[in-house]
Amino acid sequence: QEVTMARAVESNHSPSIISALSMETAKLFESADLSLTTLDQKVVTKWRKYCQFKQFCYRSYGYLYNGEKLLAEEKGGEAIASIREAIKYQRQCDTHALEYSKASGPGMTAKPQ
Repeated sequence: QEVTMARAVESNHSPSIISALSMETAKLFESADLSLTTLDQKVVTKWRKYCQFKQFCYRSYGYLYNGEKLLAEEKGGEAIASIREAIKYQRQCDTHALEYSKASGPGMTAKPQ
């Protein structure tokens, strides 16, 4: 799913397609996070933080690209509202990235470039 999303961005697909892919990817990470809630939290905490981080990143992308689409349609007010949502989710993404980097448990910590 993430590869498809990256290819859509690189191929300059329409903002509406990228927004939809982003939101669908966010839902997958949210679902993965929820499925881990029933397991031993000492074992899965790091994985849950990673899923939460990715979920908020992709939601932010989704709202951002939706804002771009709305702006192209000359729906300025709606575009601004969508971009504000993107900023809200980006802040949550930042918070969860920090939590993920500090989480303990099995697995390697991904290091952003």
